[in-house]
Amino acid sequence: QNGYGARVCSSPCSASSHSPARREMRVFVLGGTQFMGRLTVEALLAGGHEVVLFNRGRTTNPFASHAKLRHVKCDRMGEREGFREALRKQGKCDAVIDFIGFQEAYVQDTIDALTLDADPAYPGGRRFSTRHYVFVSTDSVYWVQQVPCADARLAEGDVRDFSPAEFDEHQEYCHKTSLGEYQLRYGGNKLGCERLLEEAWREDGFPYTVLRLPDVYGPYDNLGGLWDLVTAIEAQRPIASRLVESRLRRALPAQLARPRRFSWAFAEDVRDAIVACTERGAQVHGMTMNVAHEEAVSLVETCKMIAEALGMDPETALRFDDSRDASLPSTDFGVLDVSRALELLRPWRPTAMRHAIQRSVEWFVSCKENRRYHRLVHREPRSYDEVATRKFSCRVREVPSCWVGSPDKVGLLLSGPAILNDSLPSFTGQAVLGFMQRLMDQAGQEEVVGHVQRGVDLEEQRWPLRHFAGHLLTQSEHSAAYRLEDAEVLGRTDLAAEVASPLAGVRPEAPP
Repeated sequence: QNGYGARVCSSPCSASSHSPARREMRVFVLGGTQFMGRLTVEALLAGGHEVVLFNRGRTTNPFASHAKLRHVKCDRMGEREGFREALRKQGKCDAVIDFIGFQEAYVQDTIDALTLDADPAYPGGRRFSTRHYVFVSTDSVYWVQQVPCADARLAEGDVRDFSPAEFDEHQEYCHKTSLGEYQLRYGGNKLGCERLLEEAWREDGFPYTVLRLPDVYGPYDNLGGLWDLVTAIEAQRPIASRLVESRLRRALPAQLARPRRFSWAFAEDVRDAIVACTERGAQVHGMTMNVAHEEAVSLVETCKMIAEALGMDPETALRFDDSRDASLPSTDFGVLDVSRALELLRPWRPTAMRHAIQRSVEWFVSCKENRRYHRLVHREPRSYDEVATRKFSCRVREVPSCWVGSPDKVGLLLSGPAILNDSLPSFTGQAVLGFMQRLMDQAGQEEVVGHVQRGVDLEEQRWPLRHFAGHLLTQSEHSAAYRLEDAEVLGRTDLAAEVASPLAGVRPEAPP
């Protein structure tokens, strides 16, 4: 009457069981204003459900005016007790969907806030203020587990924990690339969260479900992985395609020569799987499922589908550069087996990938706002004093752009301003992290001159480069913007030789 409990079953209920009749639910969403969260909230509201959003309020809430949505501002990581109290105050709900659970401490806070008091009628003597907790996880968890060699699809139960000696060897393997290092940390944190939920289910009957996702794409993607491929193919720029062995699932020698295929997930399929979980309820409690396309594809095959969606001939439009590290897949420990999700969430089924790519590309190219969506910092709306704002009267013209390697570049630059895309091809994705680390190591203590602008006032400041880049730039906002331009910084390092000017050979004054 005053809380919910979960009965622990030794095995999941049969997927052939009839789904419960659809009813209006009260759903708490942690996150919910970006990408998959936005699509999920949109679907829940369209289904007549009440939604309570919990987030910091730093990104625009696209549902602010909806009558069935409530927004609770709280900082899960910065104000942990405040978050727990905010969750408790909202009372009971039918489901909690967690898009932003990245570390064990914060997931434990959520479990604690959802736990009521003892009740001997339930396993472990616990009752909870929710019927169901859906945790959005990642296939990066496979980076910290022992998996079979690379040919077969990877099912949820195909893995085991490393022995200490095996893990030491695996760490060395992952540390060969910065991506491997990152995925080992990220996947390890996510796996720790999953283990916490497993223990709460086993000991107290906490009603959870985990969904593991590979790289995800689709409308409102604010990360932009697929969009970078789309814009590169549009401009016929070479696509970085090198996949070094140490960032991939280990393969047998005979498998190394084959094209490396991996899984993608379509954001709308993820949305539908989440909603299906909330409707299945106890049938999927205590379960972990891979959610992805059924197709296994290579990077080249993905690009061919994108080119076709753009109406271009893949044979003439696609160019690949095997000297640069590919940014996608960001994690690849093989093709995911989604048979468990197909069984337990039926009639849910992933969209055919070719159709999903077509829909995603159509969304992206449909307007400038969509093209820019992943490049904007979506912060809470700001109000401006129109009376105090200076109005400018000037002619506006669109600046032409082209790929830095295009034969059109010289003509564009000689005729006026132009945007050169992919100007520093060696410094994208993970390479940026390595570059910045080396820059800080070699010149971080050097004093640089920067400027801070507040309104129309411009103030000059001097700071060590490390402080300027690590603290001041990250504090830039509408009321105060920081800017640094110092042509001498690179000259104090050994990095200058690696940064070739895109203007070399075009303008005499351009440095080599």
